Amino acid sequence: MQRLKSQQGSMLVEVFPINPSAIPHLTSYQPDVQTNDLALIGGKLAFHFQKRLKGHWFWSYPWLITDTPQPDEALQSVIEMLWQEQPETFQQLHAIHRNPTWQPTAQTLADFIARSLWTDIQSSIDPLLASWSHRLQRNISIQRVCQVRGWVVDGQPALSVSIASRMIAGIDVQTYAQNLADPNDLVGLLVADKTSTLKGTITKVVGAVVEHRSRLLKVAKREQSKAMINRAADHELVIQISTGPNASYDYVARSLQFIIRPGDYSRFQVDAKQTLRLLRLSPEERSGMLSKIAAIAKAKLLVSGKAYNSSASPTLFLTAQSVNYSPALLLGGEQRVEPKGDTDLSLRLRRYGFYERSKQFPEETPIQIGVLNTLPHLAPNQFLQQLQTELTSLHFASKISCIKDVTTPSRNALEEAVKDLQAHNIHIIVALLADSEDKANKDLLRWGVYDHLKSLTVGMGIPNQIITKSTMNNSYAFGNIALGMLSKLGNIPYVLAEPLPYADIIVGIDIARRSKTRLAGSMNATAIARIYQNTGEFLQYVIHDAPLEGETIPPDVLHTLFPSAIFSGKRVVIHRDGIFRGQEKQALQDWAQQIRATFHCVEVIKTGAPRVYSFQGQVLQPPKGSAFKLNPHEAFLISSPPPFSQSTPSPLQIRSVPPFPIEQAIHSVLALTQLHYGSLRSPRLPISIHYSDEIAYLALKGIKPKELEGNIPFWL
Repeated sequence: MQRLKSQQGSMLVEVFPINPSAIPHLTSYQPDVQTNDLALIGGKLAFHFQKRLKGHWFWSYPWLITDTPQPDEALQSVIEMLWQEQPETFQQLHAIHRNPTWQPTAQTLADFIARSLWTDIQSSIDPLLASWSHRLQRNISIQRVCQVRGWVVDGQPALSVSIASRMIAGIDVQTYAQNLADPNDLVGLLVADKTSTLKGTITKVVGAVVEHRSRLLKVAKREQSKAMINRAADHELVIQISTGPNASYDYVARSLQFIIRPGDYSRFQVDAKQTLRLLRLSPEERSGMLSKIAAIAKAKLLVSGKAYNSSASPTLFLTAQSVNYSPALLLGGEQRVEPKGDTDLSLRLRRYGFYERSKQFPEETPIQIGVLNTLPHLAPNQFLQQLQTELTSLHFASKISCIKDVTTPSRNALEEAVKDLQAHNIHIIVALLADSEDKANKDLLRWGVYDHLKSLTVGMGIPNQIITKSTMNNSYAFGNIALGMLSKLGNIPYVLAEPLPYADIIVGIDIARRSKTRLAGSMNATAIARIYQNTGEFLQYVIHDAPLEGETIPPDVLHTLFPSAIFSGKRVVIHRDGIFRGQEKQALQDWAQQIRATFHCVEVIKTGAPRVYSFQGQVLQPPKGSAFKLNPHEAFLISSPPPFSQSTPSPLQIRSVPPFPIEQAIHSVLALTQLHYGSLRSPRLPISIHYSDEIAYLALKGIKPKELEGNIPFWL
């Protein structure tokens, strides 16, 4: 990345201008398909044309694009062959037609380089990636993967080149499954095809190979896949994996290997500390790897010049200062502070107190705490004393009203314990759980202790704080625990010192989806809006409880989430967790017009953005607020750098809907990262959509407040 030539104090990004000479003349074809599955058929058709015809072929909805157009007879010959080999997939494909007037967009050109021409140099890159891999233990290794993606920067096609790390289990899925009492325990694990780049989540154990071998051989695209199917014994398993919405594939289990995520460490007996050390790449290490890969791409004339940097392209880079972001907060007595980290914020809270106390807890009125202990062999007295000391330091009195030990935390036992604690007129339940029960179970059909406790407390409107065994011994966690408890009781620790000047209200919206069991598509179970004042003070949440069909939030549901009593005549910034789907943006604008409001829509995309770096004599972690601006309405943002200086932060991709400028969209995200009352450390996401994943898992299980509108942030 030419890091040694960068100037002091500059920023750079993992994005390179595409060499104009690398861009070939492209031709497009449109499939004539009598089905709604055009995208699925188009992608598979591109694969077979690439395999059987000259040149490069790729699918960019709704076009099949190539740099080597072929005679109609050659194309029809491949189609007829596919009719014979895979009638179920291609029987709805009638023909494909060349479009003589089509012109590629800058995004199409970038995608063609990333998805087609880059494959020509992959064999030169693979040895480098292999040299950067590590053997962690006997059956576990850490692999480096090169991820390439096309972008448009200031109207020109560009290419991002990134290094990702993944942990791979040496044991394949079939071998692992032989030691399981129930093969369905595989569901939810992340896997990768041994012979390709495909990866996905196991969603189903389909059956035995003997029942599916013939079908799998018919649909297998590659000789390596066919060989795996032929080698598999009759009794071996066929596994279904999901690679995205409405995309699933069946594989023989022996062809799949596990990608191990942090939640899988105990299952595969992985040393978390050693793993984290090897997975983490410093900015200097990461940029050094990219320099070597970029050199190959430049030698092949795919990219030109240096990676985009602030020295050569200053208008494309933003800072916290250039978007007018200030970390200033108001604490007790409206005392203005600019905390320099979580420790400093903790000291200021102890000195000045909370911005606003709940009327339920004036000075000296103790918080009645009920303790539900599922760790009966661990006496909690010392922990509880430290917790009360922490609450006192924040100017809140407390009392341990009752402790209930639950030896076997079944649903019935937990319910009885909660009822007993309620009888003592407690304000909040502190539940002590084993480390293995620290979060919601992502399998919607399986419930753990965490799920049952959340169901019993959230559903009954009882504030609760779940604490695991290891957290009880972590002295640094007490500030976060106390802050979360007090906030769940309606106290407000702090707000923004400077209200957002372009908005009256900020809203985060998300929708929790679950797959249908038999029909195609998905069922969206719950939509939720979290509503904040422009100071960041929480106003209320609104939940739409009825199941929603399809991939978008319908207009009538959006009206429910944005009641006119609150939003009429207001300027509103809307943070969407992910992308707006279908006609959501138009439906919001139509509703805004009806209630004479102004809605500014902002997409906050958590994955896929290339990294941004700072250079000050060496490549470093960039400061909060650093951003790379692709155009007036899209940027990559460093919202909250990780606490480890030797880590390289993953940016958020922020997209605003015109005319709302990207600078104000960035400012709104940065401001709301300051206000997470469950932690003194700023989260990566703004509080408007922070915790969306956990809220979604709970909502899909029916775990939500009895009141579908409320002003207490139950998710903290």
